[in-house]
Amino acid sequence: MVDLDLRPGRRELVAARLVAELESAVAGATAGLRDSLASGSADGFSDIDVLWIVPDNILPVFWWVDLDVRASSVGRDDRYDDDNPAAHSDVGWSRPGSAIENATAAVKAAVRHQDDTAAGLLGRGFARIGRDPGPLSDLPLAITALADLCATDDPALAGRAAELHEIVDALVSAGQPPSL
Repeated sequence: MVDLDLRPGRRELVAARLVAELESAVAGATAGLRDSLASGSADGFSDIDVLWIVPDNILPVFWWVDLDVRASSVGRDDRYDDDNPAAHSDVGWSRPGSAIENATAAVKAAVRHQDDTAAGLLGRGFARIGRDPGPLSDLPLAITALADLCATDDPALAGRAAELHEIVDALVSAGQPPSL
């Protein structure tokens, strides 16, 4: 049976608990409602939009929170809604923002000695911003080049690109792994 209990107090309780848990998860973090709930313009069908701000450098760049909320009837079925184009969206991700995530994921793949996976991630990242990757045999160079191009296309990513440079430099200096 579909749940149509859209009482505002019920949603407010869920939202308040979620905000409180996020704030308590990381020292110095703040969380709050955004969009219609924050502005007071929500109706019974408005979703719960939350902004979670954590202190700079408090979490490794690899620990981005990727939250997937599903009904228990769907559970772990990753293929649910595959045939429903309306259920898929890239809204909120700029092409450079998405591509710099590929650079981050490529670092993780390289550290795990998955060079082919890293090269594939980088190739898709360069393609996402419409750039030729050139040779991908030098993973550290390719990762930082992709990060720099993303920052050029979207200056808001400059800090993230600099962070990837630091990570790559530290890993290369430590000799872990040999290809990175």
